Amino acid sequence: MISIIMLSYGSNILTRQSIDSILEHTSTDYELIVVDNNSGLLLRDKKYKGIRLIKNRGNPGYARGCNQGADQAKGRYLLFLNNDTIVTPGWLLAMYQVMLKNKDVGIVGSKLLFPDTGRIQHAGVIFIDRLPGHIYYNESPFEVPIEEEKEYPAVTGACLLIRKSLFERVGGFDHLFINSYEDIDLCLKIRGLGYRIIYTPDSLVYHYSSKSPGRHRYDKRNLALLLKKWQGSSLLS
Repeated sequence: MISIIMLSYGSNILTRQSIDSILEHTSTDYELIVVDNNSGLLLRDKKYKGIRLIKNRGNPGYARGCNQGADQAKGRYLLFLNNDTIVTPGWLLAMYQVMLKNKDVGIVGSKLLFPDTGRIQHAGVIFIDRLPGHIYYNESPFEVPIEEEKEYPAVTGACLLIRKSLFERVGGFDHLFINSYEDIDLCLKIRGLGYRIIYTPDSLVYHYSSKSPGRHRYDKRNLALLLKKWQGSSLLS
């Protein structure tokens, strides 16, 4: 079973839209855990009956919230999904199949497109001069080569599948990061164990991207923390 973990902070409308897309387009055996970081999310409709809702009185942040959900997960695999996403048919199965076929794969990421323009939000993360960035960001998906499964140094945490055993082995997301770069740090930790990070275009997710309030407030601080933490490491290449 796969445990889908979604953090809810900001727009409850977006959260429900994302949940509805999961319910409609996911056939793979899964459970859905929603961690509400003080957004007042209510899931009273009977269609949400099977969802496990964890409510926090405050906002402990992305890393702590995701770790909290992972602690409650029953699946052998964890799928972290942002609440401002819309999944499409076959999205989870495609990621799961990559993991099943390759024992040396520790993390699998999806193809993410902006819903309003159809342009690329994520098709893998690369490092240039030791700085991480989305390859082909905001390019047309018809003009760049993103339709092949490929290994990358990292993928985004907006839609990320990981073996639970590995997540626990590395201590989950580092809560010293505040709402950015903890996904890159996680990928580096998994690569440090000798596992590969794979992007699959067969899993398509639409991502509104950064709709939570204050989303980029700590980006510079977090990037500095990432570079300091991995200073001298060959993994930043």
